[in-house]
Amino acid sequence: MIAIDCRPLQDDSKFRGIGTVIRNIIEHIPNKKNYALLIEKGRGDIESFGMKVIEFIVPFNKKKYGEVLTQCLRENHIRQCHFMAQYNIPDHFDFPFSVTVHDLFNEYLLTNQKKYEKKLAPMIKQLKKAKVLIAISEYTKATIQERLPDAKVQVITNGFSASITKHATVDVNLFTTLNIQTPFILYMGNFEKRKNFLGALKGFIEFSKTHPEYQLVACTGHQPVILPPAILWLVLKHRKKIKLMPYIQSNALANLYKKAEALLFVSHAEGFGLPILEAMSVTTPVVISNTTALPEVGKNAAMYADPRDTRSIAEGLSSVIDDDQCRHELIQHMPKVLADFDVKTKALEYDQLFSLA
Repeated sequence: MIAIDCRPLQDDSKFRGIGTVIRNIIEHIPNKKNYALLIEKGRGDIESFGMKVIEFIVPFNKKKYGEVLTQCLRENHIRQCHFMAQYNIPDHFDFPFSVTVHDLFNEYLLTNQKKYEKKLAPMIKQLKKAKVLIAISEYTKATIQERLPDAKVQVITNGFSASITKHATVDVNLFTTLNIQTPFILYMGNFEKRKNFLGALKGFIEFSKTHPEYQLVACTGHQPVILPPAILWLVLKHRKKIKLMPYIQSNALANLYKKAEALLFVSHAEGFGLPILEAMSVTTPVVISNTTALPEVGKNAAMYADPRDTRSIAEGLSSVIDDDQCRHELIQHMPKVLADFDVKTKALEYDQLFSLA
């Protein structure tokens, strides 16, 4: 039996892309009798989709976490543990494991190379011990192999389910519930440097010079106590055009995707890019970066922009808003792109790989 680490479904990760990915896999993976779901006892239940749940009792001494987890897995006759995210492998963990690697990023990626390497080093050391590494994109695989040339890396891209499409069928009045007026551009992402929220703001403001009726709705999740000064200045200066939103319930979020004129997702670095597929599922055009893994996801159904170039971002938005033929062609390509990331196919690929473990 293989244990699938579902601890991220017990914290804020359940609201982010990693939570969506885990739920998709455990819901659709076949041969469920071969799997158990690993969670921490006392931190809330998860939907098990008919699988056995192992509740791990966290030791009082957190330094013994890895050792006690190893013992727990052995007592439950687990032959391998699969971590669904690279940052969840505990120290002092002496047990066969595999791991899904989403990226090799940390908060110092674009700000301090020395600190980035220092923080990355322990993770690379852990990944080196894994029996198998699953990368969620060819880009992520390449970055792993730069660090670990001899590692066995299998690419299984994130799967996409039609939950956004289903939730969008329940109409939500965005003005009365969230005070959002149409037309608007939707931004999805947090305040990490690599997410390029500042670049998205600048690109939207440039776009709004010729489209003054538009608002930017930015779903940023938890906001820092103090916004970065450059972002704060722009938000205050253009406060009538920029609306920051925290985590949003599923029906309202689906309506945001559906009623947006476009999704703006111009990160400097992404290991995948699930919001792209979520927008496509309700035929909302996307303007995304031409870097890292994003072209693997958007393919020929996205408008691309240079995330470092304000004018490029603004022109990308103008293209999907003003050019009906461009918009129509992008929408025509969306079903094929979505089919390439079918969640049941991806769950089957996980099952087939695990069967060899």
